[in-house]
Amino acid sequence: MQAQAIFIDLFITNAKPEWKMGTISDLGNVVGGGTPSKKVEEYYTNDGIAWITPKDLSNDKSKFITHGETDITDLGLAKSSATLMPRGSVLFSSRAPIGYIAIADGQVSTNQGFKSIVPFDNVGTAYVYYFLKENLSAIENVASGSTFKEVSGGTMKNFPAVIPDDDTLAKFKQFCSPLLEQQRALEYENRYLETHPGVYYEGVIDTLKELALEYPLFIVSNCQCGYIEVMMKGAGMEPYIKDFLCFGQTQTSKDQTILKLMEKNNLTNPVYVGDTQGDADSCKKAGVPFIFAEYGLGDVKEDYPTIHSFSELKNILRE
Repeated sequence: MQAQAIFIDLFITNAKPEWKMGTISDLGNVVGGGTPSKKVEEYYTNDGIAWITPKDLSNDKSKFITHGETDITDLGLAKSSATLMPRGSVLFSSRAPIGYIAIADGQVSTNQGFKSIVPFDNVGTAYVYYFLKENLSAIENVASGSTFKEVSGGTMKNFPAVIPDDDTLAKFKQFCSPLLEQQRALEYENRYLETHPGVYYEGVIDTLKELALEYPLFIVSNCQCGYIEVMMKGAGMEPYIKDFLCFGQTQTSKDQTILKLMEKNNLTNPVYVGDTQGDADSCKKAGVPFIFAEYGLGDVKEDYPTIHSFSELKNILRE
């Protein structure tokens, strides 16, 4: 059971009647942001204080964020309304658009498009993060503005919130800590791959390019969110892949992920190319023919149509 489901179970489905009703201000300090004058070059730098804008969260859907497109200097921080927040702060975009949520993986500041929360120690980052996720629609509904909708500082501070007891909060924090750390590590891996693309088997791109002229091509993987996108971009295979789905998106087994992709794209007669027994077993459960890539990482127990190089896939599909 994942953290959002645990949050719902602990704090909504099984909420204790003795818990008091408070506001977001009882969960942490609500912090706004600001923008240093763009006319002063000395306020900005490529390697300074992290300064996040909603655009940064639009471009990066990761749960954790360390830096945006542009940093600001100490002087820029001092000469603006931007506020330095500690690691573990939960960023919440309050306009244009409302509802981007991320966790600061270091000290950060933001522009005025945020009403972020620095959680109190007894509450913790995980509770605030999943509280905002669960209440996003309700927060959006109390936004106001004639030109564009915005959640004001006062609205954010006074938004209703149940305040659980410290023992239950500690239990949730203990459960979430390893999950968040794992997610942080996986996102670091994705960012590393952006600048250190992998080495691909010979003939992969040429074969995909040729196959894409005859077949719609898809990827299913047990990887985390973001990994497939980074891998495709690094390999230059984005033009040839119609769609993809991974465990990070579905939070379920590979056979179910295969079925979800089939349903989403109305696939009636797909085949799956894989290199492990787990891939073969997943295909059997999903009722999908399996082609074994013998040159890959694993082995299989049964006899399957087999390719010894990726370029052989063209021939076996045409048989």
